[in-house]
Amino acid sequence: MTIAEIRDAIRTANWNRRDATGGTREENARTNLPAVLLPHLATLDALEIPPRFGRDIEDRASAIAGINAVLARWHAARSVVASA
Repeated sequence: MTIAEIRDAIRTANWNRRDATGGTREENARTNLPAVLLPHLATLDALEIPPRFGRDIEDRASAIAGINAVLARWHAARSVVASA
């Protein structure tokens, strides 16, 4: 995989994370975020970035952290029981 393809995978994951969470609260609640984001998370995890591309390694780590944070919030929101 070339560095351009690696950077494209990182940008794509970030774009999809922002796009999937950019709606209203109701839209976000209807979105199955794991189905949207887990394939990108798997792609990011599989990237083999040479050590000399330190910034790209940081960008990948940031993208992974962002996706994990979004998924954690989504799961937490799903487990909240609406009060009467």
